[in-house]
Amino acid sequence: MPIPFLLGAPAQSRPPVVGFSFGTAPKGAAFLGAQNGLVYAVNADTGILEWSKPVGSMVQAAPAGLFSAYFAGAVDLV
Repeated sequence: MPIPFLLGAPAQSRPPVVGFSFGTAPKGAAFLGAQNGLVYAVNADTGILEWSKPVGSMVQAAPAGLFSAYFAGAVDLV
């Protein structure tokens, strides 16, 4: 059973979930932006944090991504 991931601040949107292996997440990851200025990648199966990165003072929208699993030749970016 997944453990809910506790963000450091409110999130204002639904997180996009990628449906392919990502980091240690074999079935995908959820990407969340929070008002504490961080973007989080969370294992979609377990709820365990994969990584977090500071991107600004506040993140009000869902992070977007471009992944080679969907677009051949693309650099994996969030």
